[in-house]
Amino acid sequence: VEWGKSWSFLEGEFAGQTQYSHAPLHGHDIAWNHPIDIHLASASMQGWPRIILQLWNLDDYGRTNLLGYGFTHLPTSAGYHEMVVTCWRPCRTICDEIKAFFLGATTQLTDDSIVFGKAWDSRHQLVTKASGQVRLRITVIQRFFGDQHVDGSS
Repeated sequence: VEWGKSWSFLEGEFAGQTQYSHAPLHGHDIAWNHPIDIHLASASMQGWPRIILQLWNLDDYGRTNLLGYGFTHLPTSAGYHEMVVTCWRPCRTICDEIKAFFLGATTQLTDDSIVFGKAWDSRHQLVTKASGQVRLRITVIQRFFGDQHVDGSS
């Protein structure tokens, strides 16, 4: 989870690796079931928090391969929300894609800030390929936003 300069981290885990999951058949949903509990403070809507994802695959030979990147801003209103994050991965030449298919050597970013931070400057130069979706179920709790004259109801 990342946020702008007007936000302060109070407690929780804002970065880390979760667990591996297994789909019974290729193309089926995979349950993630990982709680995210983070407490932030702000007096401004600017730099609203966002979740940035990296998806990896553990193949039958124990190799980890990049499946995709994605991000979305967290909801600005309190309550329960269901969100979909569309993921993508960089792709290069046909030879690289064949190598990725047979050897599991997928192309990955050398600078992860391109996913969001430098996206407007750098990502338009990338050739990417859609790599699936992540469905998130998030509950947002807001406290003292009215006292700070911050309207997060949009």
